[in-house]
Amino acid sequence: MNPFRWIVVFGLSASCSMSTFDDKRAAAWSDSNGSVGIDSQEYGVAVAGVTTDTPGTTIAVLGTSPLGLGVVTYDATGGLQQFGANIDGFDRVILSSTPSLVGAPEVVRSVGALVAIGGLGSADEILFFDVGSGEPEPLGKASGADCGLPGANLGHRMVFRETGEEGVFDLIALRDDEIFIISDLDPTATTHSCTHCTLDAVGSDVVVGEFIDDSPLFDGEEVIVSMAGTISLFSAARLKETDGLVCSSITPQFSGIGSDGIGLGAATDYGARMAIGSSSEEDKLHIALTAPLTDEVYVLSNFDISTPNARPQSLVPSEDSGAFGDGPILFLDLDTNEGDELVVGDPLASPEGLFSAGQVNVYELSEEEVFEPRAVIYDSTPEDGQNYGRALAEAEFVFGEDDSDLLVVGAVNETFAIFQTLSNGVDPRQ
Repeated sequence: MNPFRWIVVFGLSASCSMSTFDDKRAAAWSDSNGSVGIDSQEYGVAVAGVTTDTPGTTIAVLGTSPLGLGVVTYDATGGLQQFGANIDGFDRVILSSTPSLVGAPEVVRSVGALVAIGGLGSADEILFFDVGSGEPEPLGKASGADCGLPGANLGHRMVFRETGEEGVFDLIALRDDEIFIISDLDPTATTHSCTHCTLDAVGSDVVVGEFIDDSPLFDGEEVIVSMAGTISLFSAARLKETDGLVCSSITPQFSGIGSDGIGLGAATDYGARMAIGSSSEEDKLHIALTAPLTDEVYVLSNFDISTPNARPQSLVPSEDSGAFGDGPILFLDLDTNEGDELVVGDPLASPEGLFSAGQVNVYELSEEEVFEPRAVIYDSTPEDGQNYGRALAEAEFVFGEDDSDLLVVGAVNETFAIFQTLSNGVDPRQ
């Protein structure tokens, strides 16, 4: 397998293959890597960008069977280094779903580059690693027992939340119908300050976003949770005050924003996966939600907390789509224009007729304030069962005093770092 990979980009008006360019890592738009130093038979099930102060970028990659953590780093010129380590003690852990992997958006306390692994099935643990020096360094762990509530699959969806204090973050984790908040996270601590509350239904996904609003009910970031076909918005600060209670009992929120109430039918998996994107209007956000049972992806563009029942837009899948909405979704800035693009993974798609080779769909906001298809990308040498797009992440590439968003794509036993996704994007390698 040639690691110096191109990507095929298909736009609505034209298509181009970069296969005629020189086969060099520094010139290729995309660089592909397998695992190094771990024995996982399923590598690339989850990916995460990890922000550091070092020029270049750091990417964490999760493997299972057995559990392992890989690290891919590029320096400012695109020079590659790879590391990896098996995670001991999980040989007998029964996983109920793909574990979650999240990277801290900034340097946390004295840790160079923090990642957390949750959703470890029968293990009541969230694991913390420092990948700032390349080799994954175990730091510690947290558990439901920290809240007095041990149980399975803690952190099957997780998100870091900024507290407003430099280097200090909360970790918000779902477990069944509960939210756990590890406050002012110190990943090296043996015990953690933890609160929890009970949701009205099983939580499917969780994200955080900040609305700028004059109301005292929205002071800082909001926690957005999807459950039973609806989404609810909670004040993050007040959510931490509900320890041991029903989350909705004292927390000001918008709740029950669901598909049935806006004429889409009762999609019980509406919000199976969610993503938050920045809007050009400072007090609004874009919220994307998947509904895989009906092969749908919806977007609440320019979502306004004062009018929460706006009808979402249903995205049009591209040709060769497999199970649209069954993959991950992500907002990030892929070009030099203002605003985020929406990226939708479609790992069961069949580009060029290759079964489940997988592809990634890119959408952008039009002047009419709707998201329109921009491009479809997949490997230049797609393979049957490759599942390109089964994992997505944003990685920050630091150069000088600037930074750029990179798209990271997971496939079967392979991870792609895409330095330039769109033709009008900028390759940040110096």
